[in-house]
Amino acid sequence: MARRVWPGRDPVGKKFQLGAVSFTVVGVVGDMRRQGLENEPIPQMFEPLAQNPSRMATLLVRTSTADPLTMVGPIRAAVGRVDTRMSFYGGRTLDDRLDGFLTERRFETSVLIGFSEVTAIRQ
Repeated sequence: MARRVWPGRDPVGKKFQLGAVSFTVVGVVGDMRRQGLENEPIPQMFEPLAQNPSRMATLLVRTSTADPLTMVGPIRAAVGRVDTRMSFYGGRTLDDRLDGFLTERRFETSVLIGFSEVTAIRQ
């Protein structure tokens, strides 16, 4: 979004309007492919949860532990200490999430390879 709206300029501190609401840019993150790995990134913005409460939020945590899933319990407890009304569902590694995105692509590739092998054998 920053590159598209303010090309070649520092977007931090810039203001923009969406409908009746005015926003000020306080930071910029890199491109994200939230609509799928095969789709180009689209302009996006993030708002503080306190200003625009959502029924669902995603918490991403970077850890140096060998098994990141060992952090799910402590993270769940920390979230509960911050807000007792907050529900915590699941806990997955980034590798698991990427596998989920790539499963269909891997299946399609396997089928294509299978058809190629059958065609090669018949010739």
